[in-house]
Amino acid sequence: MYELSASGLPVSRAEALAARHVGNGVWELADPVRIEITQDGIHPAPADRFIQLGEAPRTAVKTKEVGVAKLLDMIYAAQAGGYDTTTYQVDVHVKIAAPLACLLLPAVVLLFAIGGPPGFLALFVGAQAVGEYLWS
Repeated sequence: MYELSASGLPVSRAEALAARHVGNGVWELADPVRIEITQDGIHPAPADRFIQLGEAPRTAVKTKEVGVAKLLDMIYAAQAGGYDTTTYQVDVHVKIAAPLACLLLPAVVLLFAIGGPPGFLALFVGAQAVGEYLWS
């Protein structure tokens, strides 16, 4: 981040390894470094750990038309950039769970219609085993 003078020339430069939005437009910087530019040259200066930059960017990516593999690639790229990917991770789980629910729920209904509750126990144990296998 460059701080500019009234004439538009750089006065200082600050950088950090990462930044985390604290709230109200304030960001916390990890390992901040500040360099001042004066007529005498370039000199290191103490850097503020908190800085006013503005609000965090809103997520503009619509994941409805994105496949699971592409969404996972987006998650890895966002994590590498230091962004929070919780929303995208939830979308991945929804994309995986919805088709499974469309298969599992009719199977449960068929078991109740054909065999009654005893078959339900076997289905529940089987579904639990499949779920453990898929999410482990």
